[in-house]
Amino acid sequence: MANVPPSVTGAGFISPVNENSVGSVTGTISDPGILDTFSVVVDWADGSVPQTFTNLPSGAFTFTHQYLDNIPKGMVSNFTASLKVTDDDGGTVTVSAVETVNNLPPGDYWPGLCRHDDQ
Repeated sequence: MANVPPSVTGAGFISPVNENSVGSVTGTISDPGILDTFSVVVDWADGSVPQTFTNLPSGAFTFTHQYLDNIPKGMVSNFTASLKVTDDDGGTVTVSAVETVNNLPPGDYWPGLCRHDDQ
């Protein structure tokens, strides 16, 4: 019998988040091969190194990532993250989800330096 690739349903972010906050992408992996396990490679689309999660069972998942800044600079940025799901027989599917990251005004303090109005 030929391998059937896994499917991913409901992939999406709990959105929006503010810059320097943690975003959570959720969804559900299913596959006709009831004993299959899965690896997921998530490209967060913000220039960071993709993350790999391995030996996952079918069912619901949640992966988290800290978005340090909204890119490009502006009021909000939308990052289209991709999730490549591969079963242990080599079947693959790729889905995407959009995370909205809000810009925040600069803070009053810079770590290790004085307060900007005390200069």
